Amino acid sequence: MSAESAPAGAVGFAGGGTGGHLYPALAIAEHLPDHRALYIHSDRAIDARVLEGAGVPEADRFASPARPPIAKPLPAARFVLRWGASVRHAREILREARRAHGRVVVVATGGFVCAPAACASKAERVPLIALALDAVPGKASKWGARLASTALTVHPQPAYADWTPLGPIVRAASLAPGNPEHCRRELGLDPDRPTLLVVGGSQGAGSINDLLHAELEAAESQEGDRQKRGVLETLRAGAWQVLHQSGERDLDRLRDAYASAGVPARVEPLFEPVGLALGAADLTLTRGGAGAIADAWANTLPCLVAPYPHHRDQHHAANAEPVVRVGAAVVETDHADVERNREGLGARLASLLGDAGARARMRGAFGQLPEPEGAERAARIIRQTFAAS
Repeated sequence: MSAESAPAGAVGFAGGGTGGHLYPALAIAEHLPDHRALYIHSDRAIDARVLEGAGVPEADRFASPARPPIAKPLPAARFVLRWGASVRHAREILREARRAHGRVVVVATGGFVCAPAACASKAERVPLIALALDAVPGKASKWGARLASTALTVHPQPAYADWTPLGPIVRAASLAPGNPEHCRRELGLDPDRPTLLVVGGSQGAGSINDLLHAELEAAESQEGDRQKRGVLETLRAGAWQVLHQSGERDLDRLRDAYASAGVPARVEPLFEPVGLALGAADLTLTRGGAGAIADAWANTLPCLVAPYPHHRDQHHAANAEPVVRVGAAVVETDHADVERNREGLGARLASLLGDAGARARMRGAFGQLPEPEGAERAARIIRQTFAAS
């Protein structure tokens, strides 16, 4: 690489374990074309799949041996045993990055991978930026902020007034590349049918998959019982088609269920690029991860949000609050029980599928929100950190 084309420094993004910790890093890197982006991620298969799909060269990907700090004897032992190796691994990456690129800045995007990387940055005297993606910062984000020179947050919170707010972070691949008809054609769908997008994160969502499977197998309600019309009957009545990001575990059984029910559907473990799926949809049933909310926001896509039911801090619901507040989304409890979800979440889904006016009002409500420019703002702060280092 010539001196003229050499990057202005390297940015080490530390985070992984789910796509939600990786996609924001990829989005920010898009706005740092003069810097080399390196990714310290987990050794889970989903991380490799996301980074490979985004075109990140193998030489810029570093799988950490870190393990999550789970409060059970065996996982806790793994966490402790891997901690030293994880810190050493990150230190070696930072030393090599400094030799190759001169200056280095670490951006910790949360999750168990970022903690040892934060320690490594401190030991190597590399500037550290902590980025909290969720409205309720997790333990790793709060811990990293104590070591960081700068703390950033997607969602401004009174309790974290000294953290710089950014707004939603969206990558280019999450933006619809055309109108709905174009996106549907590209996905092999009928361009004129209304489209439901079901997405539970980068690995799917078991309870959402279970709900749709149960609804597709359910007997139709009686013809005159319009108030209790279920999801299957509503999909058929409105000639809907479905895009369903299922993860790997439920892929085959959901494909079989849609086919048996006679509902046109494309079921995939992961939609990449996701912008086509978002652009094709009239409504999405989704978790409330920071990335899912940001993507819907950027594409003005009406949302039915089913927060992950096992988060104690309920940060998925908090992430959705800005779009719920203006009327662009509704939140329904995921009870992690099929029958209870059919009565609540399923009924709300059927209602929205059958109410074009409500969906139009939800889409229009996004106009009350600012543009999602978090990636650009984060990149600007990273450049300022390089200038000051």
